[in-house]
Amino acid sequence: MSGNPILNNADLKISFRNIAFILAILAIAYFPIWSFIFSLKNDFFTQYFLQRFFIGQTISGHQFPLWNPYFNYGLPVYNDMNGGFWYPLTWINGLLTGYNAYSFTIEEILHFPIAAVGIYALGKYYGWQKTTGIIAAISYGCCGYFIAHTQHYNWITGAAWLPWCLLTMYKCMDNRSIKNLSAGAIVFSLFISGSHPGLIIGGLYFFVFMSAIHLGEAKNWKANLVNLLFLVALVSFTVGGLIFSYAEILPLFTRSGKIAGELIAANATPPGSFLSFFLPLPYTQVANEITMNNHYSGLLVMVSIFAGIFVNRKRSYLFLFAIAVFFFFLSTDFSISVFLINKLPLLSYIRLSGELRIFGIVAIIIFGAHHLDQLVVHNKIILRNVALILSASLASLALIIFISNYASINVSRIFQAMLNASDREQLKQAIHHIGFREALVIQAFLQSILLLLMALATMKKPQLLIWLVGVDMIMATLLNLPFTGVSMRPVSEIQAQLNKSPDGFPVPFTFSEKNIYSVYPTTDLTIGNWSFYSKQIAIDQWHPYPMLLKTTHEYFERSHKNLIDLGKGFLFTENDSSKFQLQQFSPDKFQVSVDAIDDDRLIIKQNLYPGWKTTVNNSVIIPDTAYYSFPSIPIKKGHNEISYEFRKPLVTFLFILYWAVLLLLVIALVATTMHNRRSN
Repeated sequence: MSGNPILNNADLKISFRNIAFILAILAIAYFPIWSFIFSLKNDFFTQYFLQRFFIGQTISGHQFPLWNPYFNYGLPVYNDMNGGFWYPLTWINGLLTGYNAYSFTIEEILHFPIAAVGIYALGKYYGWQKTTGIIAAISYGCCGYFIAHTQHYNWITGAAWLPWCLLTMYKCMDNRSIKNLSAGAIVFSLFISGSHPGLIIGGLYFFVFMSAIHLGEAKNWKANLVNLLFLVALVSFTVGGLIFSYAEILPLFTRSGKIAGELIAANATPPGSFLSFFLPLPYTQVANEITMNNHYSGLLVMVSIFAGIFVNRKRSYLFLFAIAVFFFFLSTDFSISVFLINKLPLLSYIRLSGELRIFGIVAIIIFGAHHLDQLVVHNKIILRNVALILSASLASLALIIFISNYASINVSRIFQAMLNASDREQLKQAIHHIGFREALVIQAFLQSILLLLMALATMKKPQLLIWLVGVDMIMATLLNLPFTGVSMRPVSEIQAQLNKSPDGFPVPFTFSEKNIYSVYPTTDLTIGNWSFYSKQIAIDQWHPYPMLLKTTHEYFERSHKNLIDLGKGFLFTENDSSKFQLQQFSPDKFQVSVDAIDDDRLIIKQNLYPGWKTTVNNSVIIPDTAYYSFPSIPIKKGHNEISYEFRKPLVTFLFILYWAVLLLLVIALVATTMHNRRSN
């Protein structure tokens, strides 16, 4: 599984024509997204966009986003694991656009070609032929994981950088050059800073397994291991700020503990959905969480796996297949899978074990591509015969189900409804009303035809396989996106809601919260609760995302209703006779003046968190805790000036260091690449 030693530098160069073809296939497959006709659905805007929108607003206002005062009475921005604070693309997008519905959609779209080209580049390292590399790239760029999880932004980003991590890891193990170490540190930093925490945990296992295979084939495994440790050290140093910030928040928020066994099973992949390796469409309509059901990686990949069993039993290939089986098995709701997740280190912290299947998909595509690369040259007949057998099997399945359910299956009605659809809503509804058996019959029939064509192309013109795989993945993507990827709303409708958010950071009202949030528009199902966008500190109930501090949860359970019923604002004194005014406001600073008839206390409904500095009349104090989560600031009779400011000098330093290291790594990578080209 190491790189092909007989390849020269010219062979390793990536053909831009091949890349253009891959990008063209992806453009057709993801047309519903990049055309903005349909918006990405559910979590994409209601969970992942919120903090990025705030970061974009602070950048536009020339402020540094350490604290967001609007979410659940205030949250730190820098350790929100879904917020993208440490992900470089967040800052690039924030600087260029300030974040909007269109720019965030484009930001995700960019990761599909990153993923596909990553597999293509990895194939160059392995020494795959052009046809194999393009097929593997298209298969990964349109695989079921991407289609199922377009709404889960940091699942997509993590998956996009996976093949690049493998490629740079292998190159570093082979040769500890400045170029390879720089590239590896950059790519792994992008993977870690952009990924969902579950992918980081799963990645630890995946990269250990994949590096072990590489070490097993190395001529000097000790030198390779030392090179790998250098890369690990450099990556750890680069993302040190992220590690520090995540470690700080872990004991303090509600979703940081281990997951109970019954919850692991409830959010896992149902074993029956493994039929989606061949027929992904029917499984968009079964089980509790349809996003966990799609494992599709293309028909030709699966044909190559079955055919390869007869011709190649190389040990490293078998290990690769075992890795795929391990991760697919972990993602299921089998009792033994739940047991392993509970017992193996860190895995029990993964809330949705179904996300682990991406590592299985990567391994299975590489495994299939290795076999395809050999079969197309040396064993075309076996490849053709397996394709014919699978084609006949799927055609028989479609026929049997159609005949046995003839009375309830009306395929012509489905196609008629799709043809008669006059707009996107009607088209999407027509697809949504396809039943399980109908979907199974339709797709089994279509797949059988594709397999038959692949069998014929294998013998007569293997280059046609690229086009057939393109058709296969485009069809699978377009059929499944309406269920798990896009909503019926266009992006313009999402942006119209966002446009109603006030510009900048106006001084929030201090009167009754209920009077403020009672007039909020209903946006929970489209962009999240309006309290995130109103630029007012007024909340009717707690929201689990972006995150909820344990003390905040305690407040909502015990004190929130009482304070709301009393008509309190987010800022109030215990003695109603005291007069106060919010003089200055920024997201991380509250400047309040209070005129008190007697000694009193000022309550600011902003969660106590390490980093707040409180001064009363220029004297620094440590406030008491009120209502489980907020500062209770003592004030004296007469006039008082109170400052409540969030400061994190260490985080600011680590952030600057992070960007400085990334910049140096990029400079080193560019400089060494140019030097090598001049030398050659």
